[in-house]
Amino acid sequence: MRRSVMHNGFVILCNEDGQILEVVQDTSGLAAVGNKLLSLVGPGSQFKLLDFLAKVKAQGAVFDAEFILTQDERETLLRLQGALYEAKFMITGVLIPGDQTALLQELMSMNSEQTNQLRLALKEKQKSAQPPSSDARLFEELSEINNELVNVQRELAKENAERQKAQAALRAAHDELERRVQARTAELQIANEALTKAMKAKDEFMAAMSHELRTPLASILGLAEVLQYPYYGSLSDKQLKAILNIENSGRRLLELVGEVMDYTQIQSGNTKLHIRLCSLEQICAASLDTVRSQAAAKTQQLEFSVSPSVIQVEADEERLAQILVNLLENAVKFTPPQGSIRLEAVGSVEMGQVQIRVTDTGIGIKAEDFPRLFHPFVQLDARLSRGYEGTGLGLVLVKAFAELHGGSVSVESVFDQGSTFTVTLPWRGA
Repeated sequence: MRRSVMHNGFVILCNEDGQILEVVQDTSGLAAVGNKLLSLVGPGSQFKLLDFLAKVKAQGAVFDAEFILTQDERETLLRLQGALYEAKFMITGVLIPGDQTALLQELMSMNSEQTNQLRLALKEKQKSAQPPSSDARLFEELSEINNELVNVQRELAKENAERQKAQAALRAAHDELERRVQARTAELQIANEALTKAMKAKDEFMAAMSHELRTPLASILGLAEVLQYPYYGSLSDKQLKAILNIENSGRRLLELVGEVMDYTQIQSGNTKLHIRLCSLEQICAASLDTVRSQAAAKTQQLEFSVSPSVIQVEADEERLAQILVNLLENAVKFTPPQGSIRLEAVGSVEMGQVQIRVTDTGIGIKAEDFPRLFHPFVQLDARLSRGYEGTGLGLVLVKAFAELHGGSVSVESVFDQGSTFTVTLPWRGA
């Protein structure tokens, strides 16, 4: 900002309390860093000066605030102009002796045309090398200061207008975003409702179909068993083998139907557990017996250990056995001949839990397949010519039944070396 030479006045920077922070120019001898503007006026004008500072803060700029000073028993007019400048208050003060006050008031009350005429006259006077009068110099200084303050006010008004425009644009963008979010939320709600209805219809259909399949399967299995007795006459080896294939296929199909029904009940939230105190060792032994013939057919070695020897758990015995049978059947299925399968139960009173581990020396699981393990109807080998049968519900049911017992299931595996599935259940000790 260009500094003009004052006849008798000052330009300072102060804070909102009126404390002078910097003296830009002073020809009056009144301004000093650290002093307060209040010290320049009498007690009767201090409240008016505080009001002047408050208006500068609120409005950005204030012009022509007048105060009466008494110097050497003469009244002097102090005219202040104020504006906000770089987070500070820029205050311009001009001292006008009493005999010049009326003249200055007359000059400041001139209209723009009269002011322009006066300026032209002053310029002509300067061209003729005649020194300007003190009144003309004072008017010129006041005009320059006034112009600077007007420019500051215009810049502040422009910044304020731009700020308001930006705020309006921001509010409009916010309103548009809120409208879009509400519309998208409504669309998602409709989609979720439709999906819920579709899932419910699917579960009802699967439950109905599973129930309808069980009835004829039960008849087929019953007849296959009866035909093996000599009551209906003797059978050739080929006929007996065919009947056994029918029975085995029927039982496998019945197991698959049972898994589908269990899954639909879990999805609908209708699965109920019958919790009672039961022997974990007996459940493990019975589960091993279920898969023993399958393991023997592949000459696989079965191992079992439990520690401590007596572990009583609160569980649904049927569902817990189903968890172990599913894991053991998977281990037998994915372990090559001559491999080994180990079932281990370890209880920890300190941790309040029992861990049941099924470890095999099978084909293992690739790292990229881990996220898909517990998804329903997912086979890691999805080819039509895959070498392992199944619906992809076994591990899903294991996880669901473990969580219904307040437990969890985890897996560790190295591809082409084997896997360990661990079921963790709450346990309060033997």
